[in-house]
Amino acid sequence: MKPLYFLPWWPSDYIWKEWNTSFDMGRMTGWTKTYLWEVLPNLIDGIVVSRMAVSLRQIKLLRQKLRFTGVILGDSGAHSYRNYEHPPFSCEDVLEFYAQGDFTYGLTVDMVASPWVRPGGLSDDELQSRLALTINNAERCLELHERYNYPFTLWGVVQGWDVTSYRSCAKALLKLGFTYLAIAGQRKLSLIRDAIDAVSEEAHQLGKKINIHVLGTGNPKILEFYIQKGITSFDSSTWLRKAWLSEKHNYFLVTGKHYDAYRATRVGLGEFDVNKLKWDIEINCSCYFCRSLGQQILLFRGHERNTRRGFHNICQYVQLLKAHRKDALV
Repeated sequence: MKPLYFLPWWPSDYIWKEWNTSFDMGRMTGWTKTYLWEVLPNLIDGIVVSRMAVSLRQIKLLRQKLRFTGVILGDSGAHSYRNYEHPPFSCEDVLEFYAQGDFTYGLTVDMVASPWVRPGGLSDDELQSRLALTINNAERCLELHERYNYPFTLWGVVQGWDVTSYRSCAKALLKLGFTYLAIAGQRKLSLIRDAIDAVSEEAHQLGKKINIHVLGTGNPKILEFYIQKGITSFDSSTWLRKAWLSEKHNYFLVTGKHYDAYRATRVGLGEFDVNKLKWDIEINCSCYFCRSLGQQILLFRGHERNTRRGFHNICQYVQLLKAHRKDALV
């Protein structure tokens, strides 16, 4: 049911199957990397893989390495190279990356066209240049896609910094023939809403029926809007990465409540030490990760605990999304 939810993947997004709390920060050789979709096969609708995360040499074996047979959306990684003057990869390189990786979908090669990409912002000329580069690359990617008959479906990326620029970019891509547009996310939810409306209106005026994906934005406050507007899909890794990247709000519940993880990097973790810690909440979540760690899911300590807490967060996030989908049917 729409919208579909894709989780951006990074090479460190795994847990060791054999690990338990007795190993604390250590591990044994010969252990097996385990991915979220292996523990919970039907949780997410697909993953996003960035060109910045995997080399062209490694991409052929990626599906085998990840043991993933589902939907993969390929991304050039514009957010990662947002401070560059130009993308570090050519359109030819990126499309070949998608093809060799056996991806389901692939995004055109874009440049982030938003003032927030660096302190002091971007000048008007820089913004316009990035927008023009995004459109020109989309045209080049489409040409290559048709020439080599690549098996994946190509999505055009819509960049912008205000409603007018989003509309302009969308209009250019629609005239090129794109039927699936991916709107680059923004920090302001109000601008994302306006951009979605503008892109939809432009498609309607041109008599085009399109699908819309929203890149990198899954704030719970906008999920209802996505459903109302018929957004096809979106991606976000916020709830996963907040488990260890945020100074607070590391553990989420579907109710909307969130809690800070207990910083225990300098605390001895014998059984006695753990048991005498004062927890903000008592863990009673029934997800696989909370059942296996208990209260230690709240410990901000090491890759294994932190990643499992992130995986728990994704479980909660998907439950929240499903609740919104269900409410839309009532």
